[in-house]
Amino acid sequence: MVRPNATLIPKTNSWVKAELYKHIQKLDSPTKMRNLLATTVVYLKSTNASKKRIDSWSDRMYDAVKDVRKGLRENGGRRSEKQRALWLTQDELKGFYEERTAEAKQLLRKRHLSERNARIVRDALILGIHANPERGPPRNDWATATLVEKPGDLENHDTRVWKTKTHWYVGIYGKTKRATGLSKQPLRNPFSSMLSKFIKKRGLVYGDRIFRTNRDKVFTNATWGTHVRKLMKRRFGKAVGTSMLRMIWISNKYKDLPKILREYEADAKAMLHSSDTSRTHYLKQ
Repeated sequence: MVRPNATLIPKTNSWVKAELYKHIQKLDSPTKMRNLLATTVVYLKSTNASKKRIDSWSDRMYDAVKDVRKGLRENGGRRSEKQRALWLTQDELKGFYEERTAEAKQLLRKRHLSERNARIVRDALILGIHANPERGPPRNDWATATLVEKPGDLENHDTRVWKTKTHWYVGIYGKTKRATGLSKQPLRNPFSSMLSKFIKKRGLVYGDRIFRTNRDKVFTNATWGTHVRKLMKRRFGKAVGTSMLRMIWISNKYKDLPKILREYEADAKAMLHSSDTSRTHYLKQ
């Protein structure tokens, strides 16, 4: 794990000036602008900059926050040009997933699994994680998937995979680990049976990472995301990442929801109460 190095952070903040802000303003994403400005404010506070200077950069940050919120209100539920260019249909993803799953099942019937075939099965399992239409795709948490005897065996926040007498499970802390803790989810067939055979044929033992790169290195969240994009690029000619795959899945399942939400908010406004009040007080089942 790379640990923070205080010597890499400038002790003096003289470089934080108007020229930096001009560069930030040239970014094509309001979200990136907001994030960089927020980081700058935190940095200035850590270097004991004057209150006037901190307030000045804070005002710029809050302006960027307003721009992000305005964009979400105006464009919420609509794809950007970049998203339209990368978009795949759920049927396209389903076909890719089913094709690779069928191929992997055939390979797993063999007594031995060559390195080449092991990579094919690995990629089929990765598609089972991110392109299976039956399950909402996760973030890159499977990058650190580790085989354990029981979920409490790891002292870190890596993803853990274990088997009871009858079922396989995955435990993921994820981005919301502070609020939700470890999320334990059962694994379903055909994924679980393929995973079980893959683990056995690869000779994995407790404490081993389940997935490794083509160069036999452990995956990181970043290299996992890159690998998924490469899989999609080779098949569809589009470098579709895990975040986009999550967007496609949710958009397909809840395709009518954006229109309903817009009507819901408009009705709440016309009735002179907030959307939250409408949900908590008036909306009944």
